[in-house]
Amino acid sequence: MPKVATQQMTSLNLQLNSYKIFGVSVAPAPDYQPKQPEYTGQVSTSIRTGTHRQNPNKHKVTLDVRIEPKKGKEDACFPYIVAIRGDAYFTTKDISDGAMIERALHLQGTSILYGLLRAQVAQITAQGIYGTYLMPTINFVSMYENMVSQRGQQEGKQVLPSSEKALPAISGEKPKSSVKLKRKGSVKK
Repeated sequence: MPKVATQQMTSLNLQLNSYKIFGVSVAPAPDYQPKQPEYTGQVSTSIRTGTHRQNPNKHKVTLDVRIEPKKGKEDACFPYIVAIRGDAYFTTKDISDGAMIERALHLQGTSILYGLLRAQVAQITAQGIYGTYLMPTINFVSMYENMVSQRGQQEGKQVLPSSEKALPAISGEKPKSSVKLKRKGSVKK
């Protein structure tokens, strides 16, 4: 029997306790063409984190996601225009370093919440005119590194928007950070 190399994984002790969806809007894209060989769109996100005032082991991650046609390429857009906002509530154990907690919330916490929001959109679109739509994957590591870099350049200024901002689709505001991507292939019908 061959030996299998094992690697000890460091646990961040970040535990998801609950999550809530505070707003969701899914609509068929008016210019979507089902037979396009390539689809493109703009995926915008806004991430906010917070720690409970009285219990430093309780944390919240808020994620706003908006998917819309890319300007000038509306005929090759994703099948749905999506806006969704959710909160995830986490507890931490054995972590006292604020920078480590922030990193864990921005990377693991946001990834967990995005997966939950992505599943909700897939469930909603399963009965939609263009069938099930899985929101594209997002590189939260790159977004976090950009945020830390901006924070270092603008020392003393708040980089992330306040947690009181409304869902972009409802308020008409544009989120602070965005990821543009191209997706090849067809959309499942």
